Amino acid sequence: MSIRSDFQQPVTRIPRFQSMMRFVMPLAMASLLVACGDSSKQKATAPASAPEAFNLTVQPGSIINVLIEVATKQGMWEKNHLNPSFITAQNGPAAVQALASGSVDVAANAPENFLPLVAKGVELQMFVGQNRQVFLLVANDAFDSGGATYPDVIRKLKGKKIGVTAPGSASYYTTRYLFQSVNMAPSDVEYVSYSSVGGAVAAIETHQIDAGVINQPSVYIIQHDKKGQVLVDLRKPGGPPLISGIAQVGMWARKDWIQSHPGVIAAIRKTMAQADVFIHDPKNFAVAKSIIGSELPKDYPDAEIEAYVKANLDNIDAAFPMSAMKAWVQFDVETGALSQPIDPDKLMTPGTPGTAEEIRKLAAS
Repeated sequence: MSIRSDFQQPVTRIPRFQSMMRFVMPLAMASLLVACGDSSKQKATAPASAPEAFNLTVQPGSIINVLIEVATKQGMWEKNHLNPSFITAQNGPAAVQALASGSVDVAANAPENFLPLVAKGVELQMFVGQNRQVFLLVANDAFDSGGATYPDVIRKLKGKKIGVTAPGSASYYTTRYLFQSVNMAPSDVEYVSYSSVGGAVAAIETHQIDAGVINQPSVYIIQHDKKGQVLVDLRKPGGPPLISGIAQVGMWARKDWIQSHPGVIAAIRKTMAQADVFIHDPKNFAVAKSIIGSELPKDYPDAEIEAYVKANLDNIDAAFPMSAMKAWVQFDVETGALSQPIDPDKLMTPGTPGTAEEIRKLAAS
């Protein structure tokens, strides 16, 4: 197996979105005399606490960023007394690096990226979801699939150049798993890395790679440009059963930070639940369109943008069931990311919402 890395992206701090308040000044204590009856009765307003600050990784322009953007644009962070600072991590390994180094408190990405770090003794846990499975296997327009579907279409990629965001990333291990699932060896293809949404699109459209495991909006842009074709859509049944259509992306933090910040964790969960309920409410489609639709180039026809938004709403989900974490542990063992299984119970913070009903209740609490 050969790996070529053509791009490197640092983790960079970005400013808060415009709609977010930077500081909330505590209110002064005030006493009010009750005019009716006993004048000794008084009421006092307690001082308002300052919002809780924390750092969070984001991937601007990616489908995995939607709930974070909804919470920002709708003022949900402030309503739940939170003050997040956003730090850009262009891919999963960058998010893991940021969390491991302590430069962020919370990192949002897939289990495939975090579990190897846990295996090395770093105690991390996931406490709320973001997305279901996000990946699709896409080939350039020159690739001849012969109309084959999974699993036969995977075998047709033998000897081809396959793009991943970075060695050790979620897309890298997903690609390995796809080939393993049809008994192909890692050395049967050549892995080429790119580090960003734009890098994936350019690599496929210019035939630098033959195919790649990528997510939205890259896939839609390639299809819009008529430069590629979907070979396997892992977001739905039809691919490998273990990982097709299950929860994938969530928010992770160090276990000791979670334990020392229970109020922050509870507030983040509630914020994500409220964002989830809001974005799926049909009456808020205009907001969904302004956020999800902004992932696409501005010159796309309005009908295309609306179709893109509707097609991707189901992928956005703050619930993360234990069954999904068990599947990802098995996945990491089978791909070699883990040498032995990790107890899934140790990977999820107690109280992590796992169903749509739990999300609704949490949002309304």
